[in-house]
Amino acid sequence: MSNDIKLYAAYLSKKGIKPGDRILVFVPMSINLYKIVLATFYIGAVAVFLDEWVSKKRMEHCCQIADCRGFVAPFKLRVLSVFSQELRKIPLHLYASAKIHAKIPEINNVNASDTALITFTTGSTGTPKAANRTHGFLRAQYDALQPLLSTESIVDITTLPIVLLLNLANNKTSVIADFNPRKPAKFNPEIIFNQLEKTQVASLTFSPYFLVETGKYMIKNELKLHNLKHILVGGGPVFLPDAHILKQAFPNADITFVYGSTEAEPIAHTSISDFIKTSSTASQNQGLYVGEVDASSEVKIIAFADEPLNSIHNKAENGIGEIVVNGNHVLTSYFNSNEAFRLNKIVVGKTVWHRTGDAGSITQDNKLFLFGRCKQILKFNNISYYPFLIEQYLKTIDGIVVGTLIEINGIPILVIKPLNKNQMESIIIQLQKSPYSHFKVHFIEKMPMDKRHNSKIDYELLSNIVT
Repeated sequence: MSNDIKLYAAYLSKKGIKPGDRILVFVPMSINLYKIVLATFYIGAVAVFLDEWVSKKRMEHCCQIADCRGFVAPFKLRVLSVFSQELRKIPLHLYASAKIHAKIPEINNVNASDTALITFTTGSTGTPKAANRTHGFLRAQYDALQPLLSTESIVDITTLPIVLLLNLANNKTSVIADFNPRKPAKFNPEIIFNQLEKTQVASLTFSPYFLVETGKYMIKNELKLHNLKHILVGGGPVFLPDAHILKQAFPNADITFVYGSTEAEPIAHTSISDFIKTSSTASQNQGLYVGEVDASSEVKIIAFADEPLNSIHNKAENGIGEIVVNGNHVLTSYFNSNEAFRLNKIVVGKTVWHRTGDAGSITQDNKLFLFGRCKQILKFNNISYYPFLIEQYLKTIDGIVVGTLIEINGIPILVIKPLNKNQMESIIIQLQKSPYSHFKVHFIEKMPMDKRHNSKIDYELLSNIVT
C-alpha cells in the first residue's frame, strides 16, 4: 500500500475518524478518490458514495440515511456545503488532498460482516436505497465476477467507479474514461476513441450507451482499435440492432453483456455471439435475452406482487413474473432502512432472496429473458404490454432512435424519439402495419434517460414531460 494512502489514513485518524465511522466521499472519479477510499478502509471506516450527478434534494436525502461523521470533498464543494442543512450537520469536514506528518496508524482488522461501502441505487423503484456493502459481500462479488474478467495483465478503461475498485483488487492498471459523469448525454465518442488509441488499452468496461456511441463513431469514420481484446458491458439493456453495431465496430474483441444490479452482480451474462444468435432466432414475444444464469446465482420467477412477500413459491402466470435471486454475492441488507428491506427482500429460512423489480422468464436450460421493469407493465383490454418487448420492436423500425409505451390519464401512448423530423411520416406509416397500430403516437426531441448510465429510459420523468 502506498505511503500516500497511509498518510491520508493518518490524517483521518488525527481528525477523529474511528473504525465504523461513515465518511461521505463526494470526490470526482480520480486517483485521489481511490486514495481516500483505500485510506478509509485502512482505518476500518466506511466510505459512503454519492454519484456526481445527484441533485441537492437527493443528496440531502442520502445524508439523512447515511448519518455520516465525516464529509470529504474538494474545496469548492466544501464551500458550497454551507447552503446544505444536511451537510452542515456532519461534524467533520475533511480536505480531499490533505498532507500531514503524523504517526501512521496500524491497519484495522475487519470482519466479513463489517460495512465497507454504502452506495445508493439510482432510485428507479422510488426512494433511493442505501446498499450496505460489507467486506464479505465485496469479496463474494469479487469472486463471482472473476470468471468474466480477463486473466491477462492488461490495462482496462472504465466509466464505472466500482469497477475501477475491482481492478485495483486485481492489481490491474486502470484508465479513467475522459467524460463528465455529471452530463453523460454529452459524452463525446471522438474524445474517448482518441483516449483508447493513445493509451492502447486492451480491456474496456462501459455502459451500453457509451460503448454504442463510440462504436457508431468508429464505423462512420472507418476506424479500428486493434489492441482491444476484452469488453464488458453492463448497466442497461442492449437490443439487437445495437449488438450488431458493436460486433461491426469491435470485431476482434471478446464482448460480454452482463445483467445485474446494485444488489446482485452478476445475475446472468452472455457473449455477443450467443446474444445475436439467440435473439435472432427467439420469438418476438420471448423478451430481451440476457444470457445464462451465472453459476453464483440462483434465480426464480415468481408472480407479480405490489406488496411485501414471504414466499418464493407464487407461480408466475405464463412463465413471466418478477425475477428473484439469491447467492453469496447478493446484498442481504440496506443501511438504516427496514422499509427497503421489507419491500425488496424475501426471507425463506436463513436465505435472503432479492427482488430485482424486473420482469422476466427463464427456460429449462437456464437462459434468462427480460421484459422490463415490473412497474412499467401496462394492461389494456386484458392484454399485457411489456416495456422491453415494445422497445425492442421499435428499435427495428427505420428512423426510430428509441421509443416506449407509457400510460397518460388511462391512455396508452407510444413515445418516440425519431432520428430527425423528416422521419416522422415514414415512422407513422410503418407503425400502422405493426402490432401497435392502435396506439396514439407522440414524438419527442430528447428521451430522458437514467443519469448514471444514460442507458435506461427514465419513465417517471418521461410521463411528466408528456403529460
